[in-house]
Amino acid sequence: MKTKKITLISALLMAISLAAILTTPVWAKPASSQAPLTQQDLQQYYDELDYQRAVQTYLWSIPAMYMYSLRQSLSETFGATPSNIPVWEDLMDNETVLLTPNSQVVYTFHYLDLKTDGPTVLQTAPGKLAALLDSMWDQPITDIGATGPDKSKGGKYLVLPPGYEGDVPDEGYFVVKSPTYGVMVCLRGYIEDGSTANAMALIKKTKIYPLAEKDNPRETTFINVSGKPVNTLFPTDERLFYNLADLVQQEAIAEKDMHMYGMLASIGIEKGKPFNPDERMLKILKRVATTAHGMVRSFLFSPRADNAWYYEGKHWTLPFLTPNARFEVDGRSLLDERTAFFYGAFGTSAGMVKSFEGKGSKYINTFTDKTGAFLMGENTYKLVMPANVPAKDFWSLTIYDADTRSMLKNGTRFQMSEFRISDHYYDKRYKIVGAERHLSSPVS
Repeated sequence: MKTKKITLISALLMAISLAAILTTPVWAKPASSQAPLTQQDLQQYYDELDYQRAVQTYLWSIPAMYMYSLRQSLSETFGATPSNIPVWEDLMDNETVLLTPNSQVVYTFHYLDLKTDGPTVLQTAPGKLAALLDSMWDQPITDIGATGPDKSKGGKYLVLPPGYEGDVPDEGYFVVKSPTYGVMVCLRGYIEDGSTANAMALIKKTKIYPLAEKDNPRETTFINVSGKPVNTLFPTDERLFYNLADLVQQEAIAEKDMHMYGMLASIGIEKGKPFNPDERMLKILKRVATTAHGMVRSFLFSPRADNAWYYEGKHWTLPFLTPNARFEVDGRSLLDERTAFFYGAFGTSAGMVKSFEGKGSKYINTFTDKTGAFLMGENTYKLVMPANVPAKDFWSLTIYDADTRSMLKNGTRFQMSEFRISDHYYDKRYKIVGAERHLSSPVS
């Protein structure tokens, strides 16, 4: 019996070795200037080139793909328009599948359409409102509120479309230029005394209308979508390339992205032309999606940058591994850091990256326990929080599903969270021990 097992193993090893030899791609073989290229060689080289370029395209497109999917989802599910705005008046819960939200602020998300409406006015009232405008590539256009030019005093923001050369009012506006026709608007209002009433009253004073209608602006309306199911995630399979092709048709091309648009064109995504991959290319794109998605998950869940860790010897990481919200430093882009952030989150602003005393937002996250093992839903964990977390308005702890990067659907509407100011939202299942908070609960 032992001899038969050894013989079987030897035969299997020989078969594996032979298969490896027969399937070694041409690009992995030593090159020879004397050997002529066969048609098979040429096809393998070009297949590999298309594969590599498509992988880089996938990684590069992640920020835009979520912005595209979010806009589409809000429009199709809630009827969102530039002046008809979804608002989570009764807070956001796990019916909303959205990248890393929390249930401690009143959110609105919607998009401006500068291609249709032209220069657009966004008017806010004085008060504690944290807001931002981002391009379709999730690049910051401006902060609004405490970290914006209005300094929480409110005002009129005039958003200009790409390449706009028309008249601009001399005064009365904070004028900002958008590199894309689509512009995401995020407004956040804060809970006060356990109520969203003040936040909603402030948010509903917001007005959005085309500059051309300044003398008779259209009405801005708000739709309460709390508790209504919506899935805003982008597809991670080959459908991503179709969405990217559609976005390319809609948007302006920035000069700084010419190289990447050349890469897109090489795999069939080109402005003014339909995207119709043939059978060969579609097979490559399916393989690319599997590989590239695995890379993206690796970037987020196990970063290899030396500056990824917030505390020495611990496993808390910084989602913003960048000195600015554009993920640019020393004349280069932070490629992996950019891709990782926008796979796990969205919405960038100066207030999230720079240190403003008493202003802005700061985040840290972890995906592992103290041993470095990934957190798993079937396990129970204990997290000890220090007393007196340094937060002016609030701090929160939210647990997300690793696959959706959104709130867990585990039978409870809200995640466990704790407000420094609004302690009534503290879930009494998680006991306070002495000066520290000991939170112990199954992840799922």
